[in-house]
Amino acid sequence: MPMKTEKLRSVRHLALDMDGTIYKGGTLFEFTRPFLARMDEIGVGHTFLTNNSSKSVTDYLKHLQRMGIEARRDQMYTSMLCAVDYLKNTLPQARRLYILGTPSLRQEFVEAGYEDVGDEGEPQAVIIGFDTGLVYPRLCKAAWWIKQGKPFVATH
Repeated sequence: MPMKTEKLRSVRHLALDMDGTIYKGGTLFEFTRPFLARMDEIGVGHTFLTNNSSKSVTDYLKHLQRMGIEARRDQMYTSMLCAVDYLKNTLPQARRLYILGTPSLRQEFVEAGYEDVGDEGEPQAVIIGFDTGLVYPRLCKAAWWIKQGKPFVATH
């Protein structure tokens, strides 16, 4: 067994950034599939990471699948999931959120058990992610809630 493989066997799990590391845009790098197959072969697990909050875990899984990479939900960790973990551990009482983000991001928070108050009602925290549809009045409202003392979590 080559020495390099022996050293790799001591690694138990890899954190793999996605865009720019295993693919670029919609193009998988030529080394990605062989690398992942080799890691599977020698028993090294992996988690795909992204700080891009514009897409949901489901969106990322579909994106990987279109490029020929089969991944499971438990192999993904996004900045949105990190924000949820933060909320659960730091602000467990915050269930009503004012969210600036893509529809995908907002839906993921709802699916995680949070209420997206939209432009109605008082939130318990403000979440700001990548928002392709951001309009000035919503930005002002987020700033107003933050000024009122609402906890503020940025994710992207």
